[in-house]
Amino acid sequence: TCALLLGWGERAGIASTERLGAFLSVRRGWNLDIERICRAARDLALRCGVEIPRNAPVLGEAIFQSETGLHVSALAEHPALYEPYEPQLVGAQRELRIGGKSGAEAVRKVLASVAPEADPAPGLVSRIRRAAERLGRPLESGELVRLASTPR
Repeated sequence: TCALLLGWGERAGIASTERLGAFLSVRRGWNLDIERICRAARDLALRCGVEIPRNAPVLGEAIFQSETGLHVSALAEHPALYEPYEPQLVGAQRELRIGGKSGAEAVRKVLASVAPEADPAPGLVSRIRRAAERLGRPLESGELVRLASTPR
């Protein structure tokens, strides 16, 4: 059965167990331990020295990350609009990131979730975008809170 994880097998076209399991669980209501199947697939990839692409369906570490303003704003209120299942099903977590592509609404919602007492000051979005550009990545939660609490 390990040969079916990650779609590996004797011939091309074998459905990967983790993708098939996620489909059967989410769309057909089967009671499968998808998180356990995903752990086994990740372990197999690690042992074989195979890198799972960040955006791979079901297993990719980035499939529940979002930075673009519209997506972050929508995900903060209604995750089901963009996600077919909860990240926990596959052992992942949703990560709403704030960075160079984030807008005021997304900043307000994410900031409210990580620091409800913070008050987004005028110009915060511009400062966030500059910091993310300088760092070459979205901001970590602590960096966002520090930037939001720094008077301008």
